[in-house]
Amino acid sequence: MAAPSAYSRRSYVGNAPATTVPLGLGSSDSSCALASGTNWPSGSGGDFLVVVDRSLNTEEKIWCSGTSGTTLTFAQRGAEGTSAVAHGAGCSIALCTGSQDADEANQVVNQVLGQSGAAKGDLLAMLSASGPNTLTRIPIGSGSQVLGVSAGLPAWVTAPAPTLGQVEALFTAKGQLLVGTGSGTGELLTGSSTAGQVLTVGGADPSGYEWASPGAAPALGYTEAQLGSPVTITSGGSLTDILATPSLAVGTWLIMFSGTFSMANTGVLDLKAIVGTATATITGGFSTEVGPLNGAFVQPASLTFQAVVTVAGTVKVQGKAAGANTTADAATPTNSYAGATGMIGIQVA
Repeated sequence: MAAPSAYSRRSYVGNAPATTVPLGLGSSDSSCALASGTNWPSGSGGDFLVVVDRSLNTEEKIWCSGTSGTTLTFAQRGAEGTSAVAHGAGCSIALCTGSQDADEANQVVNQVLGQSGAAKGDLLAMLSASGPNTLTRIPIGSGSQVLGVSAGLPAWVTAPAPTLGQVEALFTAKGQLLVGTGSGTGELLTGSSTAGQVLTVGGADPSGYEWASPGAAPALGYTEAQLGSPVTITSGGSLTDILATPSLAVGTWLIMFSGTFSMANTGVLDLKAIVGTATATITGGFSTEVGPLNGAFVQPASLTFQAVVTVAGTVKVQGKAAGANTTADAATPTNSYAGATGMIGIQVA
């Protein structure tokens, strides 16, 4: 027979009256017959302690394993420092608590409520390094830490970055998207089951996105112009408008200018693209040379450039008569003619 192990569960009841043992007890008896077993514990919750002949010189405490009817079965005689002795017929017997119960309860209270330096958020853990059945205080960690395991023991640690596998485990269906719904919050946005839909901004979803059919692509512009009569570019090196485009819408335009030019004397004609009423940035085709030309020779030429229009309006092509080598003013011809001049503009964005 043995006493219950430390910190094991035991049986307690509050309404089992004290009774007697009509036939008494021998010093080595392992059970006895009670006068009444009403409300005595069955032992299903663990062993329980009784005292026989309380306050007499034959007082004995006994650990019991259970009661069945009026039969009380013993687990250990002579418990709590008492001795197993004989007890006379009609001896008293009652449930009681022992020093082991009180000591274990006091130890838990001490380690839980009596911890030195305890603070809000602290944890209590049983650490083998501190001995068996000993609770140790773990102070609360910092705001960015999580409770983890370090060297086999609980500890506050820096939260590890999620692995690819952990992120993938969030998804439950094909086509889902992980999107934010606010500061520090997010959701899985269900993928669209309709072919051709695109993700757009708007809708009632907390993410601010929704699946919708795409709208029609914006129409790109196209414009052209043709001069009705030749333009005379006078000598002296001044710039003369050859062509002004129709008004171009906001966007990126590729403009192809073409014309046929002639001169009275041998010389060179410079062509240049500039802005007109539009607010635009022109790239490419800033200047090109046509020539040398003479009165008996007619030469076609073209000028291609790109205009990025931010405010709708026109752009221009201008010409300037120059010397035979573009720098010798003494060789400046008298006149230059631009005829059958036209322009095609294609909006590319």
